[in-house]
Amino acid sequence: MARRVAKVAHYDWRIFQTGDRPTAMCMKQFIPFLILLLTTTFPACKEEAGVPSIPAEDAILPLTTNNSWNFLRRGIDSNGVTVDSSLLSMTVGQPDTLGTEEAYPVSNFPFVFIDPGPLLWANRTGGLYNVIPGPTPPSRAFVRVFQYPTAMCDSLRFSGHTIVTASVTEMVTVPAGSFRCVRYDIFQSGTLRGQLFVAPNVGIVKSWQRYFGLSALVDELWTFQVR
Repeated sequence: MARRVAKVAHYDWRIFQTGDRPTAMCMKQFIPFLILLLTTTFPACKEEAGVPSIPAEDAILPLTTNNSWNFLRRGIDSNGVTVDSSLLSMTVGQPDTLGTEEAYPVSNFPFVFIDPGPLLWANRTGGLYNVIPGPTPPSRAFVRVFQYPTAMCDSLRFSGHTIVTASVTEMVTVPAGSFRCVRYDIFQSGTLRGQLFVAPNVGIVKSWQRYFGLSALVDELWTFQVR
């Protein structure tokens, strides 16, 4: 991308502080607010978690050689104006069969917080794993990046980031069509860094992320070929 400058500012989490001891009236006003906050925030996780899940045998990223996805990539400034656009092609290569399990190289994985590719990926029990070669081939480490099957509010850590399942039923419309997606919110040090929308058996449908000098870097699925 052109215009690589310092990272954009993150969301601020503001905390209201006072040096005075709270009065009884203040506490009476605060307690109903706290009850409202608790009853409107936490049940949201439980509410969607009860939605019938997508079959466990499905994969959020179909890993078969020559599967491909084309994305329209747009750089968006702080005014919501597209300042750059290009086509990004992601392709699955020939499997690496070292060790006891196959892993597939995937070129141009959209998220920049994951090391540049091609990276080795594998679908295993519990989700999509990044495969890290060990010091002595064919040893390797499987590190889960995206949990699947998943329920709302599931979370895991990867490469200094916390990846939280924010929805399992989100409908997303992109140039390639409309898809029911799992949405993963990606945080770094408590700050929302980006979101990934994935349709099982289709793959990545949409993503956005904060990027150098831009308010957002957005990828939307344009065409795809999976089998």
